[in-house]
Amino acid sequence: MTQIKLKDLEDGLNERIVNKIKRDTFGYFYLFSNNSIQRYDGTDFENVQVPVGAGKLLSSISGVTSDNKGGLLAYSESYTQAIHIKPAALSSHYISYDANKNKQYILNKRAQLLLKDKYAKGIVRDNDTIIVSSGVFWKLSNDQITMIGNNSYEGLNCKVLTQDNKGNIIAVLGYLENENNSIKVLRLNNEVQNFDNILNFNDKVIDIYCDDIDHRCMMATFNGLYIISFKRKGIEVFYTSDNVSSSGFGNLVMGVSATGPEVIFGDEGYGLRKINKDGIVELLFPEESVDFFDNKRMHYDSINNVYCTTAKYTDEETVLYIMDTTFTNLQKQVTPFFVSNFRYFSKDELLLVGEDKNLDDKKVNGRVMIWNTKLSSGRFVIHSIPSIVSVEKYENEYWLATRAGLFVVDDNFKTILKVESGIGNANILCVKEVNNKIYVGSYGDGLYVVDPLSKNNVRHYNKNNFLSDNVVAAIEKDNAGNIWLSTFNGINVLNEEGNIISKIMYPDGISHREMNTNAISKDREGSLYFGTLNGLTKIDPDEVLSWTDSEGLFINHAKIKQ
Repeated sequence: MTQIKLKDLEDGLNERIVNKIKRDTFGYFYLFSNNSIQRYDGTDFENVQVPVGAGKLLSSISGVTSDNKGGLLAYSESYTQAIHIKPAALSSHYISYDANKNKQYILNKRAQLLLKDKYAKGIVRDNDTIIVSSGVFWKLSNDQITMIGNNSYEGLNCKVLTQDNKGNIIAVLGYLENENNSIKVLRLNNEVQNFDNILNFNDKVIDIYCDDIDHRCMMATFNGLYIISFKRKGIEVFYTSDNVSSSGFGNLVMGVSATGPEVIFGDEGYGLRKINKDGIVELLFPEESVDFFDNKRMHYDSINNVYCTTAKYTDEETVLYIMDTTFTNLQKQVTPFFVSNFRYFSKDELLLVGEDKNLDDKKVNGRVMIWNTKLSSGRFVIHSIPSIVSVEKYENEYWLATRAGLFVVDDNFKTILKVESGIGNANILCVKEVNNKIYVGSYGDGLYVVDPLSKNNVRHYNKNNFLSDNVVAAIEKDNAGNIWLSTFNGINVLNEEGNIISKIMYPDGISHREMNTNAISKDREGSLYFGTLNGLTKIDPDEVLSWTDSEGLFINHAKIKQ
């Protein structure tokens, strides 16, 4: 297992006991407790407004079903009303409802009558009806039942019966009312597998939800909400610090370069490292009196066959390190301002961007310098724009991500244009040209997509339309043309049409939920590397994108009306 997370009162859960979990068509989870309903997006809990007296129905809830529009109906066999929640809504209301006409309720009653077991439950999978009674899986056809499966645990009552999106049927079984002894999974080939190890973390399961039982399950218990994740193919992590929480700090990887013959990365606190061919992390230049402190970017120069990286030298200066691919020769050059990022300008020149730390006003302290690596000197070409974080070149223009908006300059550094359309003074962290569009990541305002000709913002993504976080730290394109966004809460993937097609979150096995600014790189085989607040994460895009389509919220052009 990769991770077990407990969500309790301290994490925003209203009540420790959760009775039911259901997911709506938008991908939101809804948690039904005795006195409240909460919406959960994988990160935050939000309260759903419930009608007066809802506690009576919620405390005796029989089930939650979907309506024909993707909303949810919470019902009790004791009441003639149900609580209705529209898709993605944070409010609810009563509607008339007869539980005796509910298909699931009818099927359970039929199963209990046939098998003379008040705990028997039924479920429909494709065209088959499966019943679980006394720990045994049965197939129901024309009122005839046939035992199926290659394993059975007779005598155990069926507490919960559900299925994931792949058709695996999950049964939670136990003898006592508030305690479970086994979890069994009926596969599509009718093989029964044992998942009892899940109960090692909590055996007081009231409800269970799975998109894919081989990846993750969410358990509602008498002691909070448990989210249990299993390791999946396509993700490797390197240089992580043990026992770091999803919001804590471990080994901060601020920069990574994978485009050269080696993958190198820097620890924000100390050291430059590489991953050798056996996947082992090695410290480079251990005898050098350099610390690579507060390192920012790393690049491989294919023309000169060298690596370059920057790090803090003094409060007002940056040191530029240049090293060959054998890592036997290390050059050190000091630049006269704070460099946050750079790119290659010519064979012997770098374009450095950053800020003058002597100026407190970040609206005018931005600097652009052309630095000659042979002469160890440079000349400023832009003064007095906001502090610059990143730079991208598209055709004959440079796009500058600043702390107060997005700026475009020509290749002579004469004409400076600020992109006002939809962006204004947003704090921009990263900018990347992909498929003839400029993708712009911000701190707090999500992702912008800008047309490079008109300089107009043509699309905007944030948490309201299902980006996992409003801080977009880095952007990279994979070999298939998909756009990967690292954020302060996982990784989002857009296809070439601009639709969110996947989300890779902390429980999926990445080294930390929070990514570092511009700490992203693609190697020669197409794998992607992400620097995080705890180590380095390597992702095989083909492998990860072949996972089931259940890892997040997959909405293309949705608008929520509460």
